[in-house]
Amino acid sequence: MLAAITFGPNRQLVSYLQEACSGLGDLCIYKTVYAYPEPYQLVQLLDVFNPEVVFLEIGATETELRIAREIRSCHPKTAVLGFGQHCDPERLRTLTESGVDENLLQPFDSEKLQQVVTRVVAAKAAGVRDNVIAFLPAKAGNGATTTASRLAASLAQDWQQKLLLLEADLESGALAVLLGLEPEHSIIDALEQSQWLTDALWSTLPSKVHGFELLPMPGARSSAAISRWEYQRVLTFARARYDTVIVDLPELVDDATEAIVHQAKVVYIVCTPEKPSLFLARRRVDELTLRRAPESRLQIVLNRCRDQGAKREEIEKFLERKVSFILPDEDRYFRPEAEPPSVRADGLPQAGRQDSRLLPARREATPGAAPGIPAPARSELAEAYFSFARILAGVEPPPPPPPPPEPKTGLRFLFRHRAILHS
Repeated sequence: MLAAITFGPNRQLVSYLQEACSGLGDLCIYKTVYAYPEPYQLVQLLDVFNPEVVFLEIGATETELRIAREIRSCHPKTAVLGFGQHCDPERLRTLTESGVDENLLQPFDSEKLQQVVTRVVAAKAAGVRDNVIAFLPAKAGNGATTTASRLAASLAQDWQQKLLLLEADLESGALAVLLGLEPEHSIIDALEQSQWLTDALWSTLPSKVHGFELLPMPGARSSAAISRWEYQRVLTFARARYDTVIVDLPELVDDATEAIVHQAKVVYIVCTPEKPSLFLARRRVDELTLRRAPESRLQIVLNRCRDQGAKREEIEKFLERKVSFILPDEDRYFRPEAEPPSVRADGLPQAGRQDSRLLPARREATPGAAPGIPAPARSELAEAYFSFARILAGVEPPPPPPPPPEPKTGLRFLFRHRAILHS
């Protein structure tokens, strides 16, 4: 069933549209607003109903153009269909440039409506990548930032993805220090210029490290007032240009970062087996659900788990949901830690060399291995990150190796050889 909402002040025209929609068995108008909504009302309605189609009454005012632009910017997967009585070609062209996908002018019937809806919904589904993955700590220090960073490195290096890592925690700024960087630009620069982003401007913003691109928070705490609109514009721009966009979220999602949650195809809540962390993981699920995040997109990552088999069932019972992935408590995979950062004269951490723990171990090619499938990692933690990244990349695991040939010595071979001779 396709979900739709309708905006239009002309009740007679809206009634005409509703009658045509009644002939479509696979479309339901969940909300009709007999007015043009303000921006904050529009966002609330789109977040609550998450429609595949918005029917927008078209006329000769600037209001319809504003609404179409906002929908295109904030909910690019939503198809916008204009409906009206008459419209000149120049106005139709302006509506299309503003984000109206197609226009229906009276008279039209259910059959015509069905054709147009099918066409634009299919085009929208094919045109936008659902490739935003968010990581959120159940509790500060649970390893969400490290998990996001290591998976970004694995996706870029092991699976050759073009990847962007965004830091969305205004209170943090730890990613640059963790990676040993002093970037010239931060995510604040991208957010503040989100209305004017172009490929030329974007090429100057991210830093490149370990094969992926990074937009961290600045080292000094930013006083910038960031809204959901800036995050939505940056994500809309980035998701069309990268295979995967990973976002490191703050522990507590606010009104601005809520926009990331709504655009993410999955939000991983990273917790540890300790009871306070598990309790807070359950609370994070409740908080995100109250912010209208679909429960099906909220998944649990259990980090630093020493005894996977014995604890998993008990933990899942406590959380009242399945654990999607377990990362063992093992650090042999990574090389020695980077030198601790020194302190600058202004009291801020001075970035040292890049933290080599984020570098995936070199994998030697295995004779007979499938192309593009690296050899197994050297440790349990390495293999866990490698497998997690493989799942995120959508790559099927390699087939199991064939069984070894039966040895030609020993009692089993002698008895079989004797049976063949006497047959």
